[in-house]
Amino acid sequence: EMTSSLVGSEMCIRDRDYVDHMDIRVFDEFRYDTGNAALKELYQRYYKSIYASNLVITYVDPAASTIMARCVAEARVLRAYCHMMAALTFQCPPKVDKLLGADDRPTNVESQKSLLEWCASECEEAVNDLDSRKGPNDVEGAFKVTKGFAYFVAGKSAVFAGDMARAERNLKPLVESPNYALVPGNRFRDLFHVEGNGCEEKIFEANCFGNIDKGFWGNIPVSYTHLRAHETRRHL
Repeated sequence: EMTSSLVGSEMCIRDRDYVDHMDIRVFDEFRYDTGNAALKELYQRYYKSIYASNLVITYVDPAASTIMARCVAEARVLRAYCHMMAALTFQCPPKVDKLLGADDRPTNVESQKSLLEWCASECEEAVNDLDSRKGPNDVEGAFKVTKGFAYFVAGKSAVFAGDMARAERNLKPLVESPNYALVPGNRFRDLFHVEGNGCEEKIFEANCFGNIDKGFWGNIPVSYTHLRAHETRRHL
């Protein structure tokens, strides 16, 4: 999400030293090519996350308990989210819906639309096994995969696949849910700062615990909310 916003005027890379953040600056200035390190890192992180999700989906038995079923459902939605973002960024990336063997060579999907439709289906099938956010003041409910986030990924995937009826079917329960609410105008800026973490407008916000042993740079995701991936109800 941050990388998707870098081309916007509100997210230009600025620093006293022009060469600082150069790979992202090159992306921001539309001078990038296939060797851009920032895009390479983004691509790799999507598929590292997909690999982690596939581990859970492969080795956890959803029939063992409701908790196990929820864990598998969360992994399916996260896998769909990463595929959706990869599709919106790279057009026709590979669909990796299983653990790959040593001889597997995944290839790009034939169309972006087919991958986005699969993302929507994954979320629709998983949603019933997920927890709901427990009201607009449930901060931790914004830091985990919930029914609301599954509806969001399914709906956004359907929008970009051109299926507006399907998008409405998935997004309507989210828009009408009492578990979320738009923040008033005087708190809008908080959505992009620490003060807005887990607020009523957040649908999903990747979070982490700080580790003082990692030093300043190792704790950047805790200190700088603009580095966190967050989806807000305002996007609807």
